[in-house]
Amino acid sequence: MQLRTGWIMRPRRTASRRTLLGDIPSLVAGILVSHTLLSLVLAGSFWLLGRAALQAHLETGWFLGWIAVIACAIPLRMLEVWWQGVFSIRLGTLLKQQLLAGTLKLTPDEVRLDGIGRHFGRVAEAEVVEQLAVGGALLAVLSLVDLILAGVILVLGAGGWPQAMVLVLWVVVAFVLARRHYGVQRAWSSARVEITHDLLERMLGHRTRLAQLPLERWHDGEDVRLSSYSEISKVMDRRTMQLTALLRDGWLVLALLTLLPAFSIGTANASALAVSVGGILLALRAFDEVAVYFQQVSQAAVSFEQIRDLLLAVGRPELESKVPLEMEGGKQTDAASGTLMEARGVTFRHDARTRPVLENCSFQIAQGDRILLEGPSGGGKSTLVSLLTGLRTPQGGVMLLHALDRATFGSSGWRKRITAAPQFHENHVLSGSFAYNLLLGREWPTSPELRTKAAALCKELGLDELVAKMPAGLEEMIGETGWQLSHGEKSRLYIARTLLQGVELVILDESFASLDPETMRVAQRCVLNHAKALVVVSHP
Repeated sequence: MQLRTGWIMRPRRTASRRTLLGDIPSLVAGILVSHTLLSLVLAGSFWLLGRAALQAHLETGWFLGWIAVIACAIPLRMLEVWWQGVFSIRLGTLLKQQLLAGTLKLTPDEVRLDGIGRHFGRVAEAEVVEQLAVGGALLAVLSLVDLILAGVILVLGAGGWPQAMVLVLWVVVAFVLARRHYGVQRAWSSARVEITHDLLERMLGHRTRLAQLPLERWHDGEDVRLSSYSEISKVMDRRTMQLTALLRDGWLVLALLTLLPAFSIGTANASALAVSVGGILLALRAFDEVAVYFQQVSQAAVSFEQIRDLLLAVGRPELESKVPLEMEGGKQTDAASGTLMEARGVTFRHDARTRPVLENCSFQIAQGDRILLEGPSGGGKSTLVSLLTGLRTPQGGVMLLHALDRATFGSSGWRKRITAAPQFHENHVLSGSFAYNLLLGREWPTSPELRTKAAALCKELGLDELVAKMPAGLEEMIGETGWQLSHGEKSRLYIARTLLQGVELVILDESFASLDPETMRVAQRCVLNHAKALVVVSHP
């Protein structure tokens, strides 16, 4: 028996944190344990060398013991690195999955109002969060573990509690410097993101600027933004220098000064002095790493603010289907009237507008209807399409499909019955095979029957000549990295994609606008043959 379709089972994006994290907490615990043991082994090696140096000779037994201690550090370090790699992969994968789930929960208005510049910036900031937060946060925690161990070792050494208290005070100084650095880096990152957004928007509107603005105004505001960014960068560089240089060197000077009385008076023995040296060196290594990791974590925290709304969108409730199982196949509930969809007093207003786009709108769509919806630009045609397909929710009135509302069908159930081909500039050809673009929204890999239906539909739409030219036929890669389609070919691809969904109501939003008269007649005949109920949106 040949297996055609399979599924990878994952927890739902809205599952509990324990379910989503999986084995990540156990990985963190393993990393902390292995790192603690490694730090203790390294502190022991420091003690052996320091004791031998202070006694001015190194016996063979102590030398062999030092080699054995160093050898024990090798497997612990390998284990720690392995677990850190697995941790980064697991947490990075979870972050990407949550970001994708949150992106799919955004409303059309949220996507449109943010603009391409902000969306591009979110992608960049998501990479920063993954690279810096996943690695930097964990390593910062490990450095804090080193500082705690160093404090315990210093208490047991010649410096005693006074030297340990100096370490605690210096850790407080480190947090103060890191907090100041974070404030400046936040302002710097915000300025950088705004410059990126402005640059992308200017690139997209380059032709408009050339046509509408005089030459002397092409670069208005650029010098001001760059000058402000330069000043903020100077302040951040100074704070970074303070954080990196002062922490490490300052601790070494203070630690040696607190150890100087015990060393000069001679009240401490060689073992106690060696223990103190080991603690000082362990804290020195931790401060050296903390300075770098704090920078990474602060930059990741600033970047997180750019993608926080995407992660919060994951928790938005998804409408679950309440339709009985016997109706899941799309069985009609009001066969007597033949009504497919009915709207009563539907009202919708965009957030940025004072007047509603649609007000007290009522209509009926019966099975088998062919409806032409005409109106001027900005008249609310596309808004009505988004309400019909469930992308937007009416702010007033009711919209019923088979006498049931969208909350009853659920989001997925509503989309299985109504679909639309959006306007050309809002539709896309993805980098993939021609068949993949045709059958978006259907099961993948597809059945031979569905693939045969797609090929037949392409022939009806006049795309068979295009498929014949492609060396791989329906499997030919198209999009930015593959075979390039013309404007009209893309429009017919979008029409075929919509018809292949097999839904009860098909909506075409200006899908025939880019077709020549002969091709438009062919496409219209195909749509009329295959759509059970049809709404065509067009300009008058």
